[in-house]
Amino acid sequence: AEIDRGTQDVVDAVSAAQAAAGPACAPGTVHFGGEGLRPLHLEQPVTLAELRRHKRAFIKLSTQVLFAKVSDSATAKRLFVDYLRDSVAGAGWAPH
Repeated sequence: AEIDRGTQDVVDAVSAAQAAAGPACAPGTVHFGGEGLRPLHLEQPVTLAELRRHKRAFIKLSTQVLFAKVSDSATAKRLFVDYLRDSVAGAGWAPH
């Protein structure tokens, strides 16, 4: 439940940034509030369907491999943002 809650918060933040940018535009830098997470920079549009696929893949991976490391929602968020940074085309570290 904590993994799902944390990953859903990230999906919601990226979806909101994408909606604000428009469907054909890249969301740019996605901030996650005051949670200590580094912003995610997206140079290409990301659909909700794509985010959901990444969320399912991450949850499957985390429950099979990383389960001991993902003990709370904050850890799940941090690891999922890192996962998106590595998995989504055009994703990277946002400048500080």
